Amino acid sequence: MVQCGKCGSEAQPNAFYCSNCGVPVREAGVGRTSSPALGLSSCIVLIIIGIVMFFIGVLLVLAGNYDYQRIGDWAGLIMMVSGLAVMVFSILLYKNIR
Repeated sequence: MVQCGKCGSEAQPNAFYCSNCGVPVREAGVGRTSSPALGLSSCIVLIIIGIVMFFIGVLLVLAGNYDYQRIGDWAGLIMMVSGLAVMVFSILLYKNIR
């Protein structure tokens, strides 16, 4: 048995509402599953990953011989575009969180 977060009475573990006060069990803190919320730290981590990917792509482009007939020479450009995409995604995610 789990206690209601508002009135303290015992509630069933799978109940949606407290039988004593009628408060929804999830709002009262009973049966709530803790999941990590996306926040500013997640966005910062994504931006850092995007920056690292972008600069690895720049290094690959500078180290390549610009023979874009071979698939290996496209890796730098693909990495740069992927890094930019991750950075844009993290900025959009931050705007949606706020």
